[in-house]
Amino acid sequence: MEKKNYKLPPTYHLGSEGCACFLEPLGHPTYFVRSIYTQHGNSPARGAQYYFKGSGFDELQEVDQYFEPLPYKHPRVKAWEGYAYAYFRNSYSPDGKTREVSKAVRSGKPEHHLAYLLVKKCYPEAKPRLDLIKNPPTWGKGGVGSWWERLEEKPTPENCPGDSTGKHPVNGSWCQVCGWIQEK
Repeated sequence: MEKKNYKLPPTYHLGSEGCACFLEPLGHPTYFVRSIYTQHGNSPARGAQYYFKGSGFDELQEVDQYFEPLPYKHPRVKAWEGYAYAYFRNSYSPDGKTREVSKAVRSGKPEHHLAYLLVKKCYPEAKPRLDLIKNPPTWGKGGVGSWWERLEEKPTPENCPGDSTGKHPVNGSWCQVCGWIQEK
């Protein structure tokens, strides 16, 4: 339940922004949600667990109502979609509903692909991307990059800013933002 104008108890503190936002589409509120912690460093036993835009929330899913997606055809959305297909390579829901990776099977109908189910959650008009199922982009080292999370367009290695934890190349011989990989 949303608690407007939430005031943190004096012994509580907020964590950093970004709470369970891995693989969420760009601009999703979870990128800006902060967890609420007690003076002992754990979550409160009851009451608000998350903080977003001046409100407290008991459940993380409650912030979904604030999501304002870019159009499905937008280049950043398409980059996120490719990122999802790269991550969920060969991962299918056994029933077409369950999106838990731990319950995924290695083959199935395109409509059961975990990337498609993720994309469809935010973009109901999406169809399974048979091209990305058959030939998903590379994930990780030398892969698609995560530039779409906060940049308007994919940077070149020469103008890549890196991410919040480090300058390009983020991991020494490759960059998770622009996808650059050092030649051997």
